[in-house]
Amino acid sequence: LTPRFEADMKAAKVALTKPRGTKTIAKVHQRIGRIKERHPHVANHYEIEVTEKGVFTDIRWKYQPQKPRKDEGVYFLRTFNCSTWVEIPPMLRHRKISRALIS
Repeated sequence: LTPRFEADMKAAKVALTKPRGTKTIAKVHQRIGRIKERHPHVANHYEIEVTEKGVFTDIRWKYQPQKPRKDEGVYFLRTFNCSTWVEIPPMLRHRKISRALIS
């Protein structure tokens, strides 16, 4: 996952030097936000810095591994039979919401 994230960040940095690339600071932040959305597990381990030098902006990132928090992890919903899984609302099947409801 890390090489994909870094490849996307390099592509965003290269776009700053191209004639029709993304150069405004707002668009650069938007592009970085989209990259973070595509790689949510890896993005937390990177410190991203955007500097503006007139029209040209520069993107730097540094890998800083973090230990997982207690609320991060995998939870399993236990059911008695397969038919009850269909009755569970789709909202509960999403892992982030089921974490909040379990804890």
